[in-house]
Amino acid sequence: MTQKRHKIIAAVHLILEKEGSPCIMEQDKYDELKWFKITKLPNNIIPYIGSAIKNIGQGNYYSEFGWQY
Repeated sequence: MTQKRHKIIAAVHLILEKEGSPCIMEQDKYDELKWFKITKLPNNIIPYIGSAIKNIGQGNYYSEFGWQY
């Protein structure tokens, strides 16, 4: 059986200022929303999000994760 692979493009944005409060918009998919210190992210973070956060922290505002040509 062949496994299908999907390509995903995700835009990750660095927000310096915000107004309002975050909320879960897909309540059927998620139970809770938490904030973490950038140096203490959870182990179960989505790999491409973790990679993007790491790259932004190093001053790299463009990065790719998992692309094979």
